[in-house]
Amino acid sequence: MAWNYRVLRHPDGHLALHEVYYDNAGKPISYTAKPIHFAVDEDEGLPGLTASLELALRDAKERPILDVSEIRAEPRTKQTARRRRTTDRR
Repeated sequence: MAWNYRVLRHPDGHLALHEVYYDNAGKPISYTAKPIHFAVDEDEGLPGLTASLELALRDAKERPILDVSEIRAEPRTKQTARRRRTTDRR
């Protein structure tokens, strides 16, 4: 399943950064229930944290804001940070 970071517009109008997941045709099908927060294990250190932040910033700048109503499924309630590193990015 492909994913990327996207700025989502919520029904009340606020914007937040989430992971968005896509089907094989590239249509958004789900997103993280809570906006993304950034934390890394001690062994990843500052380089791992800054790499994650840079990736999120790049995704947010390169992709248009996505309205939550355009996503077919309910948000995911679990963030899977470890799996996220091995899942295809879109």
